[in-house]
Amino acid sequence: MLDNDSTLGSIETSSIQRRALAAKSLEFNCRNPIFVELFPHHAEALEQQKKQRAAAAEAGGGASQEGAVSNGRAARPEPSSGTFLVSVFVAVLLLAIMLQFLS
Repeated sequence: MLDNDSTLGSIETSSIQRRALAAKSLEFNCRNPIFVELFPHHAEALEQQKKQRAAAAEAGGGASQEGAVSNGRAARPEPSSGTFLVSVFVAVLLLAIMLQFLS
């Protein structure tokens, strides 16, 4: 997941583009109430990032930086990206287990 090897079904993108896609994925996931319930710290981190971007745009008088990549790095929530990926994996795994249990 974090390497650059080509595999079946993989796509080749730059590190910058992957980070931007990860940021968009977090925004999408935070609209899901179950995700927010399971991972409230990620939702809080996203809200803080939005507030910081709005404050920076207001102070700079520029356009919104929604989804922007600055200095070659996309904004990401704390804790580290690796921890976020593990959290997402656990959420998907729990969801799959719940679906199996309910079936």
